[in-house]
Amino acid sequence: MPRASLFYFSQQITISSNCCFHVRQGSYDIMRFRNPLKNRESIWYTTVHILAVLAAVIAVFPLLQANKFLVGPVVLGLGGMVLAMLWVSGRGPRTVAADMVYGAIDIGMLSSVVSITAIFVGPVGAIFGTIIADAMTDAIAGMFEGQVAEWLRRRGIEESRTAMSAGLGKMAGGLLAAGVIVTIVGVLIGSW
Repeated sequence: MPRASLFYFSQQITISSNCCFHVRQGSYDIMRFRNPLKNRESIWYTTVHILAVLAAVIAVFPLLQANKFLVGPVVLGLGGMVLAMLWVSGRGPRTVAADMVYGAIDIGMLSSVVSITAIFVGPVGAIFGTIIADAMTDAIAGMFEGQVAEWLRRRGIEESRTAMSAGLGKMAGGLLAAGVIVTIVGVLIGSW
């Protein structure tokens, strides 16, 4: 009769790609959970980065109340913070270029429309302008995002979409564009 080793009876079954795996050894069942934050492309890892940006916004908010001219530079800094998060996560700007173009066009145009309507029409105009401009800029930015993605593919640059690249890429592009627009508006009209 052949001798059976413990390895002969052990088997590993993956239940979910980011949840847990089940190991059966002999007559014992052991459940081991994976840490979802170890996967740098997971939605949980991306959520942690977004919450870090939110914490930074909350931290600098009192500073912005005291000096409204700093809004543009602070938003630019937040965009740089998101780019640093992408870099630390192993994503370079070239791999998220399409998403950054989308975010820059979408939020850049939206910031322009909201600033103009807020100045000339007031808060109600800014709300109305935001709703209309958001729908329009999503469509326009989507066209450019598609063109950039095709351009990158033709040049052999890998730009696969993941929760990390799509979410943080669009956030970085949007924050950088909004920071530039708000800074320009702040300089043109003074301290709001």
